[in-house]
Amino acid sequence: MCVTIRQISSLDKIFKENPRKASEIERAEVLKGERFSYQLAIYSRKAMLASVEVESELPEAVRLYREGFANCDMPSFAEGKKDCVDENYLTFRPCLIPDILQPVSEGGKLVRLREESCLLWVRVDVPRETESGEYEIRIRLKDEEGNSYSKTMVLTVLPLELPESGLIYTQWMYCDCIAAWHETDVFSEDYWKLVEAYIQTAADCGTNMLLTPVHNPPLDTAVGKERPDVQLVSIEKTEGHYRFDFSLLERWVSICRKNGISRFEIPHLCTQWGAKAAPNIYVWENGERKHMFGWHTASDSEEYVGFLREYLPVLTAKLKELGVFEHTCFHISDEPFWEHQETYGKMARLFHSLVSEGKVIDALSHVDFYKNGLVPVPVAASNHIEPFLEEDIEERWVYYCCEQGKDTSNRFLAMSAHRNRIMGIQMYKFQIAGFLHWGFNSYFAQHGRYLVNPYLTTSADGTFPSGDAFSVYPTPRGVLPSMRAFVFYEALQDVALCRLLEQKTDHAHVAGLIDEVAGKDVRFASMPEDETYLFRLRERILDELKCFLQGGSDQRTGQKGGAV
Repeated sequence: MCVTIRQISSLDKIFKENPRKASEIERAEVLKGERFSYQLAIYSRKAMLASVEVESELPEAVRLYREGFANCDMPSFAEGKKDCVDENYLTFRPCLIPDILQPVSEGGKLVRLREESCLLWVRVDVPRETESGEYEIRIRLKDEEGNSYSKTMVLTVLPLELPESGLIYTQWMYCDCIAAWHETDVFSEDYWKLVEAYIQTAADCGTNMLLTPVHNPPLDTAVGKERPDVQLVSIEKTEGHYRFDFSLLERWVSICRKNGISRFEIPHLCTQWGAKAAPNIYVWENGERKHMFGWHTASDSEEYVGFLREYLPVLTAKLKELGVFEHTCFHISDEPFWEHQETYGKMARLFHSLVSEGKVIDALSHVDFYKNGLVPVPVAASNHIEPFLEEDIEERWVYYCCEQGKDTSNRFLAMSAHRNRIMGIQMYKFQIAGFLHWGFNSYFAQHGRYLVNPYLTTSADGTFPSGDAFSVYPTPRGVLPSMRAFVFYEALQDVALCRLLEQKTDHAHVAGLIDEVAGKDVRFASMPEDETYLFRLRERILDELKCFLQGGSDQRTGQKGGAV
């Protein structure tokens, strides 16, 4: 045969050079409302064009993507940062790794390269109203000579419905990167169309909270520098007081709601790593738009504190008017160090005096910020979370970024997809309420110094391990998802599946099952290395759920179960 096709799981990564051997799959069990993904590895002995067709009883549920290879130019940190690297990366050498997902419409043409694999990502969004039973999904290729090649996946839809995960998930979207990369004027109609395309993609990848630039986020900005201005709130200073126009914020909230985003983040009120200065904020005064606050303004200065005393109460009132305040989080400063508690604390107390009901979350590595009452909802770094787990924190959050690359979950290109997805199980076990990641679409080099081409460098031009800075790829008119983003969506579904079993047992039972299948105490810095673990755990969970469907025994009490 000229063409061979292998069906493999969504967690396999087939490299362009030295492809890894992956086990074939032919069947799977899924729940109503679940997204199931797998891949087709297609090998051709000669170059050709082939059309692709989908034959399925769930035709509207199936989407195809062609997998493009990303340039993994910096697989991990260099020798000088050994504390951020372990031996379990897929590669330590720059190479091409599949990650970019390009939608393929039925009847589209795909180029087959000689002695190389063409990879297709198959996504099946099982409707919640689907009847239980077996459904075949056949992907058929036809070459120019009329030869036909196909593979069939059999999905068994169980009489169970996947609930919501209940997890809050935010991955920071940078509107300045949208404007800069697409070369469009901020707040033009083209800009708003692009912003909505990014918001749609974020929601499709599981995001339900969005960083909302009411003022310019003081993130990854070099000292004394500015990033493109994307401030939603128009501010005017007259006779020593400020007036605020929230019409652009209203449009933002409307677009978010339309696309399934129900939660909002207000950018940090102070700069990163110490809360020393104000964010870049622009104000109209005497007919001129001025760079009123920024690196040149101390965070605790009389001018900036006076501004916050007027700004925060009015912003809060507007958020309440829009009906989103209860689902809004605020930030003081990102990743403050231990020695910054005094400055951070001063600004945190000011905030709470002005917005007594406001919820503050911030990324941290030092538990003292929580113990000293400075951050009621700490977002703990995954490699520093153990002290936070020992505290009686009502709402636990976790995050990772470039530094969490040793013995921890992350989404670097050079890491296995298993290592990306395992975060869901870890979050469920430790009852995490929210997850934060900094890089949805950061297309600048470090500190926002200059724009980079994400198709040439996935490392912010040699700054962070490839894949850390973004998980979507810009196109001339929109944006493409990545395999890493879709795999993390599967992690969120793992949380939901665990919670479904918890409804029939309890959290302790499911947490015990997580450890039992792993054969170890699963923790954030101690994950199962066996890449079949997630599949084996899922099988055990489904077996127990099916036992309840059949009137089997409650795993805790031995009592008969009912319908799930």
